[in-house]
Amino acid sequence: NPLMLTFDDGYRECFDICLPILLKHRARATFFIPTGFIEERRLFWWDQVALLLQRATRDMLELEYPVKESIDLSHRDVAQYRLLRFAETSYGLDMTRYLEGLWQAAGADLPRAEERQLADEVAMSWDQILALRAAGMDIQSHTRTHRVLNTLLPDDLDDELSGSKRELEERLGEPVDTIAYPVGYSVAQSPQIRAALARAGYVAGLTNRSGYHFTFWRPDPYDVRRLPADLVVVDDVFAGVMALPLLAV
Repeated sequence: NPLMLTFDDGYRECFDICLPILLKHRARATFFIPTGFIEERRLFWWDQVALLLQRATRDMLELEYPVKESIDLSHRDVAQYRLLRFAETSYGLDMTRYLEGLWQAAGADLPRAEERQLADEVAMSWDQILALRAAGMDIQSHTRTHRVLNTLLPDDLDDELSGSKRELEERLGEPVDTIAYPVGYSVAQSPQIRAALARAGYVAGLTNRSGYHFTFWRPDPYDVRRLPADLVVVDDVFAGVMALPLLAV
């Protein structure tokens, strides 16, 4: 059976750790890159949330935007989940305003110079991304700023899709026509997003909906499912899923 290997987000470990393993086994993979973070050397928004919770100097976080809410920081896992859910589900969210408000409410800060240094430590550079391509790997889109497509206003949606595609094509010197959706939510039931994907020139989109596709039955090209390979998927479970994909569902 054919198998497609994919890596999202463009973390530095893709180059330092994954590439040597792939080359050793003569395997080819596709890396989905959020171009804005690579270009601007910014920390991913979920990493910023984790970092500000570590640095918080207050026991309660008084959230003002996108809603007024008091969040108890004594339970960091619960607080982190809640803050990430706002980022993943709030329609029309101004992410810059949201993150700046969180840092202020937490009584902490992240100087721009430090953020750039941290980004250099955890995210690939353009040179490394081009080296992946030169090594035979495929490079495709993961939007510009890893925003959940279902939450974006129409103009922001077009910028995330077309902007990422254009930036990658300028760097790679070749067409880019496939995208992995940030956070992996399906867009199968969203005509607006499907139209925006087609308008931007994408022919396929990958979700994080766990599943597989029969080779004799063409899937919805904008709803291609994937099997997870996170750290929480222990080796025995992963081996079982490879042997019997039905287990993944």
